[in-house]
Amino acid sequence: MSNESGELNAGFFKRMRQGLPWIRVKTAISLDGRTALNNGESMWISCEESRRDVQRWRARSSAILTGIGTVLADNPRMTARLEGLKRQPTKVIADSRWRTPADSRILADPAAVLIAGGSAVRVPDALVKTGVECLPVYSTEGGLSLSDLLSKLGQLEVNEVQVEAGANLCGALLKEELVDEVLVYQAPLLLGDGGPGPFNFGPLESMQDRTHLKVLETIQLGQDIRIRLVPEYR
Repeated sequence: MSNESGELNAGFFKRMRQGLPWIRVKTAISLDGRTALNNGESMWISCEESRRDVQRWRARSSAILTGIGTVLADNPRMTARLEGLKRQPTKVIADSRWRTPADSRILADPAAVLIAGGSAVRVPDALVKTGVECLPVYSTEGGLSLSDLLSKLGQLEVNEVQVEAGANLCGALLKEELVDEVLVYQAPLLLGDGGPGPFNFGPLESMQDRTHLKVLETIQLGQDIRIRLVPEYR
């Protein structure tokens, strides 16, 4: 059962071999590929059965990674809501300019949160007073170095990261070939023009530049379809 044990311990094996955690991107989309309406409204695209399934994936993760855009727009808790769960995954916020509000719901338990911000930017006193751990990460004009962030998470013995973020962060991770697995929950809905997609990495000039993904598993959850995929990088 080497394949089964390898999948169960994928994060640990990757960290031992590469010093990096296993990165899983979770997204919920409509049939026309949108993650929200044009005005940003997104509750709820996926059905109740899909949302319960997401909680199980959260619970098995060492950490949940989101971006400051999601924190500011949705003010989420990012907790794994399963009955009897005794260990919550660490919440990691990619926030290059330390803009996380001190009263954010995600900071309800500061000891369970890690904010990764730009090493050249001063951490606001309001964040320091919350007691949350602030992790300086190398940054450029374009934002945080995601490879540096993941390397530091590996040093903290984080094995498995579930990414629940907007199109910019998810797209940047995919573009830099840092994503190991993608979970797509597709609902039989049409959200119309103008809404965002799950990955934003700019227009492609050639079909040769497209990203290929291999389907590992497809199952139905309520009215939704969950597709589990792995990117096939060149």
